[in-house]
Amino acid sequence: MTDPISSHREASDDRTALRWLFSFVRPLARRLALVVLVALVSTALVLLQPLLTKLLIDDGILAGDHLVSTLHLGAAAATAEHGGCEPPARPTLRDRRRAPTWAL
Repeated sequence: MTDPISSHREASDDRTALRWLFSFVRPLARRLALVVLVALVSTALVLLQPLLTKLLIDDGILAGDHLVSTLHLGAAAATAEHGGCEPPARPTLRDRRRAPTWAL
């Protein structure tokens, strides 16, 4: 069985460790809150993307309403992620032949 005094001491040590940790976070609390807010907005926009695609197809393309489809397409493009557009990590041999020597 655990000793109540040792478990109280461990809890006190945990609180002390958390106070020590938050002493580093406290000066950056506003920036941390901003990062969390931006992450939540980004997640919401990613989750909104399938709904915008559905509305684009159902209300715009299938209904024949070009104004609605243009608006939904613009909103979908605004919330789209730009993944897959990164350049390769290392230039390929073909790229090295085209690039000037000072760029390598």
